[in-house]
Amino acid sequence: MAHDVLLSVDHLTVKYGQHIAVADVSFNIHRHDFLAIIGANGSGKTTLIKTMLNLKTPQSGSITRQPNLRVGYLPQNFNLEDKSFPATVYEIVSMGLINQKVFPKRLNKNDRFLIENALQEVNIFPLKDQRIGHLSGGQQQRVLLARALVSSPDILIMDEPTSALDQSMRQQFFTLIDHLNKNHGVTIVLITHDLAAAGDYVQRVLYMDQRLMFDDTFEAFCENPQLSPFIHTHPPHPKEARDD
Repeated sequence: MAHDVLLSVDHLTVKYGQHIAVADVSFNIHRHDFLAIIGANGSGKTTLIKTMLNLKTPQSGSITRQPNLRVGYLPQNFNLEDKSFPATVYEIVSMGLINQKVFPKRLNKNDRFLIENALQEVNIFPLKDQRIGHLSGGQQQRVLLARALVSSPDILIMDEPTSALDQSMRQQFFTLIDHLNKNHGVTIVLITHDLAAAGDYVQRVLYMDQRLMFDDTFEAFCENPQLSPFIHTHPPHPKEARDD
């Protein structure tokens, strides 16, 4: 494996029963990539990243990682509307470290420094003592991002992280992860239906339809007449739909 290749997917096939979700897919993720994975619903995008995260076992093929590779994961956005949920922002972010510890699972001085640094990085440090249920959807997504970042990942994998955000919050979120990519060297792997909004930041696009149909730069994707219509695939946010 080349030094700049963090993760290599080689002829990967993944099934659910007899249904093939991912068919003979191969690609590499390089250090400092900002990579978008796109495709229609059911095209195998989420199955692919679950397999990359060791949450799903492939039928054939392999995934090779650099030794001691640290991977952060941001799942699809959740909007926790239960204001009585007792966990604070600080406690949610701390779980990104506690989950990696063996018994006894206690935070030390360095852990607290990492937690506070992650909160500052995503601009929610002043909210650290608030209950997560009291926050807006955009603020909650930043909490999840801080939890993923607190362990200093080499790769940050995100599954539709902006699906519940309005246009303004989506743009703020993409600006933030672009900062992490350019200034902190975090490799970004992003499943999105919002390639139009992410286009200013994405360096490379993988288009999935069970098989890998395209793997090249964002510019090459835009210039391909068969694929460019898929740039605008994000359904309008409910608020935006009301404003039209």
